[in-house]
Amino acid sequence: RCLVGSEMCIRDSCMVIAWPLSNKIGKGRAILFGAILSAIGGAIGFIASDNFWVVTASFIIKAFGSTPAMYLSLALLADILDHQEAKHGFRTDGLTMTIYGAIMAGMTGLATGILNIALNATGYTAEMIPNPTPALQNAMLWIFIGVETICYALIAVTFIFMKVEKHIKEDQEAIKERQKAKALAAGEEWIETE
Repeated sequence: RCLVGSEMCIRDSCMVIAWPLSNKIGKGRAILFGAILSAIGGAIGFIASDNFWVVTASFIIKAFGSTPAMYLSLALLADILDHQEAKHGFRTDGLTMTIYGAIMAGMTGLATGILNIALNATGYTAEMIPNPTPALQNAMLWIFIGVETICYALIAVTFIFMKVEKHIKEDQEAIKERQKAKALAAGEEWIETE
């Protein structure tokens, strides 16, 4: 619990790095490189899970790596919504945020359920806390390090193909032209945003 809290604290402290990094290399690439770093950190912790200091270092590396995803993903989602509007002429903000909210709310229950299934399958009891069985240790290793590391690797693979930021300028121009045409067609005066 202490390590997870520390990871969140480190991630929050690294927030000041995320935006300058994204301005230099782009939001998608920052998330990609962060996911790779997090996957490496997770692999280190998974391999040497019996060494407290190695696992602590693993959590710190994962915290650094996950910072861009934590703070840039919604800004990147806005770019995706703009691209979708430029391409198809309509926005899906409501649907997108409904799905996002459902995932965020549902994952807590799902994660708790998976943890409870693992605890039940390993025969966990409160008396095991000072001396956990090897089965319980293995289950916790997979739940708290292994699965997360696999997810970071999958995020990295997904973001290799993320190219939406290349279209930002043309998307903004297309949206502006569509809005201008709509205003003029309705007999309204178009005033440039500048």
